[in-house]
Amino acid sequence: SKYCLEGFLFPDTYDFYVDYTAEHALEKMLAGFENRMKSIAEDPQELLDKLNAQLAANMKKHGYGQSFIEEHKLSFYEMLTVASIVEKESVGAGESYNIASVFYNRLCYQSAYPYLNSDATVYYAIGGKKEGGLTAEDLQIDSPYNTYTHMGLTPGAISNPGLTSLNAALDPNDTDYFYYALNPETGEHKFSKTEKEHADFLAKLKETLGEAWPTESWRTLENALDMKRVGLVQHRSNQALCQAMSGGGEKHRYMVEYKENGQAVEHPLEELLREICRSGNISVGICGTGGRGGGGV
Repeated sequence: SKYCLEGFLFPDTYDFYVDYTAEHALEKMLAGFENRMKSIAEDPQELLDKLNAQLAANMKKHGYGQSFIEEHKLSFYEMLTVASIVEKESVGAGESYNIASVFYNRLCYQSAYPYLNSDATVYYAIGGKKEGGLTAEDLQIDSPYNTYTHMGLTPGAISNPGLTSLNAALDPNDTDYFYYALNPETGEHKFSKTEKEHADFLAKLKETLGEAWPTESWRTLENALDMKRVGLVQHRSNQALCQAMSGGGEKHRYMVEYKENGQAVEHPLEELLREICRSGNISVGICGTGGRGGGGV
């Protein structure tokens, strides 16, 4: 299509009359997006110009010349694309600004970090979440939305970002982070400045999981849970587990069955996993958001 609406349909609660047409609905959602952008700034272009000035200074710091900087100046739509990736990668609103900074830092230093390595973009390329998480084959799929094999940003937005993600994309934290990985004990991502720091953190996770460290799918925690014998009988979807840990999707729809005082009971998945992590009975997690050797894991 000539115009892609992905990214511009602001996620919100809308009232629609019975006789509303699809055009009416779209107009209302687009107006919602415009109003939300104005709540960030009366003139969002001013914030975009400020962002581009910050990115230009970052690129210059890494030795890029003016012609390269001009060629890589962000358009509004490219900023919106960043916001859409941040929306899918962030565990919570508090870390969205750091997530955005990782992607911008990589975009500003492409000779060292040519790929964004965002799992969320690969899920978009293959049509959504899948049982068991991404495989090595998925990460090699030939798609411009695969940020493991294609440099720079995706051709367009991969979601409709909320207000926090839009704010983060327009005004990211000023950091030296190039990596992140989920820390299940805190429920947040661990951000790293160097590959060694990132690798050391992953090594500690691997040591914690021991024999339960997944070999085929990094984000499948089923084996880890079974090995640690935390009383789980079954969970119905590995991906549901990932969604619960990463805060994505309709997480409270997913239930886990386990035994309590000898009786089989069901409990919301997210609450159970957080209870397990708090209790210290298990420390697990390589799930969901980010990439193994890149932005995150």
